[in-house]
Amino acid sequence: MALKILVLVLLLFVFEIAFLTTKEPKIFEELKQDINFTDISFDHIRAFSITPNGIEAQVTAAQVKKHTTFSELFDTDAYFINRNVLDHVRSDYTRFENNLFTFSDHVLFENNTSLKIRSHKITYDTQKRVATSHTPFILTSLEGNATGDNLFYDRMRGIIRADHVKFVISEREGIR
Repeated sequence: MALKILVLVLLLFVFEIAFLTTKEPKIFEELKQDINFTDISFDHIRAFSITPNGIEAQVTAAQVKKHTTFSELFDTDAYFINRNVLDHVRSDYTRFENNLFTFSDHVLFENNTSLKIRSHKITYDTQKRVATSHTPFILTSLEGNATGDNLFYDRMRGIIRADHVKFVISEREGIR
């Protein structure tokens, strides 16, 4: 009796395999749909820009919201590295679109050459390596302080231009 059951199970198994192999395979077509990434967000993110020359930028943010054409970053710290100059930018809100970082709300731009710029809004072009601000700014360096409008800072050439500038030059100790 057990032998008859074993033969029956084996026959069913063989028929099942034969039946499954002769069936037409199902083909799944990928349906392309426009996917909107506005609902995707990341918390506590750290991103790097790595080139053959090494790390050229590091960006950290408390939160990132990814949209189809741009990204929003909140509580941002960005470091841009080129040769011996390290630029550090902090802001409450940042928008990244088309290689442009637009830092807004309590922006502090500083580098390792003791240059500090405070402004409400600073835009940084990652390809040209140029920072601009079309809002009032305060620039602080070892030589003194300056305030003005429409700041242009070419970090590759070390050139700073601005409109309506007022300087306060500090006297160094020991120099009379």
